[in-house]
Amino acid sequence: MIEKKKKKDNKKHRSGERDKVVMWFKSEKMGKFIHVTYAAVRDENGEFQGVLEYVQDIQEFLDIDSDVKRDI
Repeated sequence: MIEKKKKKDNKKHRSGERDKVVMWFKSEKMGKFIHVTYAAVRDENGEFQGVLEYVQDIQEFLDIDSDVKRDI
């Protein structure tokens, strides 16, 4: 299902309909929450060059009990 969505979103990136897609979900395989960003990469003329995929494990943020536990 995710692969179908990626293909659909890539078409939107390519056409210029959308420049960025952000999603998050629980990976059953990894047992963690994952945050994913897909961003269109364009050259100086605005021509589509590809898609940057940025994947983050966000489980540790969801495990924070309160503001007190922030390690700032």
